[in-house]
Amino acid sequence: MPALLAVGLMGSLPDWVTIAQAEGYYLSPESAQNLNANVLTTALANSSAISMAIGNRTGRGSAKTAGGFRIDGIRIGDVQLDGTYFAEEDSAAGGAAAGQLGGFLSAVGGFGEQKGLLDYSNGGLIGGIDYQFTEALIGGLSINWINTNTTFVGNSGGADRDTYGATLYTGYSEGHLNVDALFNYSFSDYDMTRSIAAGDVASGINNSDEIFLSASASYDLEAAGFKVGPAVRVDFVKVWMDSYSETGAADANNNATYNAFDVTSFTTDVGGEASYDLKLDSGLFTPRVYGYWVHEFQNDSQTLSGSTLGGGAFTTILSSPDRDYMRLGAGATLNLQGGLEIYFDYEALVGFKGVSSNQFAAGGRFEF
Repeated sequence: MPALLAVGLMGSLPDWVTIAQAEGYYLSPESAQNLNANVLTTALANSSAISMAIGNRTGRGSAKTAGGFRIDGIRIGDVQLDGTYFAEEDSAAGGAAAGQLGGFLSAVGGFGEQKGLLDYSNGGLIGGIDYQFTEALIGGLSINWINTNTTFVGNSGGADRDTYGATLYTGYSEGHLNVDALFNYSFSDYDMTRSIAAGDVASGINNSDEIFLSASASYDLEAAGFKVGPAVRVDFVKVWMDSYSETGAADANNNATYNAFDVTSFTTDVGGEASYDLKLDSGLFTPRVYGYWVHEFQNDSQTLSGSTLGGGAFTTILSSPDRDYMRLGAGATLNLQGGLEIYFDYEALVGFKGVSSNQFAAGGRFEF
């Protein structure tokens, strides 16, 4: 999932904010609202982490399908196998016969920035359990916890966010075709701070709800251990941000109330993936790379509103995001005997104006 797509909610800070910062004053309520909209970008960073932790575990990792895969000479115990082997039990390629339970645990993390405005970092855990309904079809449930810390430039404030959620996911692989889908609901708690002047800080507590739907399809062409093929993906993210009020300012009239708002993102990814199966004594090692062109159809400009306790209402007009950019990634999977799989994935955004984003996922998949 595009990790910082919602960063397009922000427009550039007006010159008067820069002047105020130079005088020792940091954020007005208007500029803070502009920056606080970036907290929503972490919803998409979380979506990216969930996609990496789950998406490649549903049949498209190093194994071509959930229950049928290439062995080509890997030794399992004292037995040498050649050709295509369809699992009836645990194997070095990590497949599973119908009716088998499996699970995974991933550590996720990342970092990024909006140049001149903020830096962020995140990290957490995602774990799930699934069931092999047939050799081609898998379905499961996962839970996620991700913490994200956002720091505004000039020590002018920030936000600390804890996100808790659950995901239903499924994967289908038949022949060269691979299809997977997931639905995630998450709830987030925020602790927000805004520096009004040196030593004067206003703070607030807020919540949001978000949903994430994703579906993808790919087609593998195989030759001499290489797998190359086109892939498409559709992502939908909806975030509902609650209203909240600040406290703690030296002059209570400077505390602000920010009204509720929501944001919708709908993107399509078109690209492809390539991988290579390398046989080792310990199992099957598969590095892979991918690249996608991403297009945003929604997430248009909107106006956010609020007021200060002193009675001053304010509005902030947010600009639309970049409509087109690239999502590039790389990873590797090691399938071991006994149905154990170890994996690592990395993803970055390229061509998103003024934004850098890097997301990681590392973990293991196992069978019961």
